[in-house]
Amino acid sequence: MAKHFSYYDPAWRTETFTCPCGWAGTEEQMGGDAYADLRDCCCPLCDRMLLIIEYPLIQDLRRIAATGNKEAQRDLALWEPIVEAGKPKREAARERIH
Repeated sequence: MAKHFSYYDPAWRTETFTCPCGWAGTEEQMGGDAYADLRDCCCPLCDRMLLIIEYPLIQDLRRIAATGNKEAQRDLALWEPIVEAGKPKREAARERIH
């Protein structure tokens, strides 16, 4: 079964993952795919999924940044303007629906 980590949990970056097929290595050594909400990482020998890294929602990113996490603070500075720019479009869409 794949291990789950949140993106800002540093453990997935340094942990050695072991596959039932015998392979062992780090996240950097695995193959995988990135999606909107997560990244999955698979064994390079047998393609078994070993790791799922979940990306935070903006409210989670704000909370993590507020704890002093420097990486989250940097990412929040990048994502906050994008999220804020999308608000008028979402609000206009809600008005048209109701």
